[in-house]
Amino acid sequence: MLSPYGKKQALAALKLHSNTQLCAQPGAFSRALSAERLKNLYLLNAHSHMPEIDKSLPTPILYKPQISFKPRIMSKEPIATFHAHMPDQMIDIALQLLRIAGDARRKWTFEGMLGTGKTTLIQALCHHIGVREAVTSPTFAIVNEYIRTNAQRQHEPVYHLDLYRIQSLEEALAIDIEDLLLRPYYTFIEWPELITPLLPADVIQVRIEHTSDSGRKVLLL
Repeated sequence: MLSPYGKKQALAALKLHSNTQLCAQPGAFSRALSAERLKNLYLLNAHSHMPEIDKSLPTPILYKPQISFKPRIMSKEPIATFHAHMPDQMIDIALQLLRIAGDARRKWTFEGMLGTGKTTLIQALCHHIGVREAVTSPTFAIVNEYIRTNAQRQHEPVYHLDLYRIQSLEEALAIDIEDLLLRPYYTFIEWPELITPLLPADVIQVRIEHTSDSGRKVLLL
């Protein structure tokens, strides 16, 4: 069954797909973190009810992230910088990002070249906020909707957008992007450049860059 945005997504996806060639094979950082790997890494059998970051529980740390903080200025200077050399390290980086951002700020954007690991990071973020279904790239669907369990054990939607094939602000408006941004739910947006004028002032901005040692640098802006 189509979601409330299904019909518009399908029409937009068909139009964009007909004019766009498939992307190149993604690198290791853009491959999916399987549910089994997340289950093993974060002991979901023991803490499967964890919808939020529960600071009373021990946090399994895969590695010590290299992180540096800077005060927010009226520029693109990063607030925090992380370095990852393996895709699994994105899981811990996601946890650190959520702790810095807090629960109130729920609109996130992700910039970076193809294959840098934007979807991989969003998979980890969704896991930490209580999504227990598969998180996949909405490259052709444009909008994916997941369900999370919040701190009150209630279910609420999580939106994951990939605007790579959106050609104009008008196309973004056609899929009701403004309505999504007004909803009080987590919304993760890949390739957000075209909708910058619509983004709220408190949006969380993340940029992922390749590094010379084949790793990734994750910048919280």
